[in-house]
Amino acid sequence: METILPYHNYIVVTPKGDIEGFQQVEDANAYILGYFVEKIDDIGNNSDYVYVDNTTEQLENAVNISRELGVYEGECRIYDLESLIENIRNSGIFDDEKEEIISKLMEEEIDLNIHDYQMDEFLINTKQMERNF
Repeated sequence: METILPYHNYIVVTPKGDIEGFQQVEDANAYILGYFVEKIDDIGNNSDYVYVDNTTEQLENAVNISRELGVYEGECRIYDLESLIENIRNSGIFDDEKEEIISKLMEEEIDLNIHDYQMDEFLINTKQMERNF
């Protein structure tokens, strides 16, 4: 029997539950930084949004806004994909549902949201990677 390996080694789960796959943990960290930069740009372009603690230091503003976004939206988390797949395989859900979820996680373009299959419980015991920023 041939062992099939996932395309990615790590996944990032966004606050909305979307999953993005990465081969290197550094790329996952870069994605998270980009995620928050995009959010900061959206806020900066929104004239209805006024950030109370604006300072003249742009980097300090970015850090403050990112912290606020993390509090209100949640944070992006990096997980080891192999650990997640193992948790799914060891779970009590139906085999056909296991295989469907695992096959989606193994694809190059992961089109999956953790809320679609109530995957939150699988992430509890999944190895989480530390962010390096």
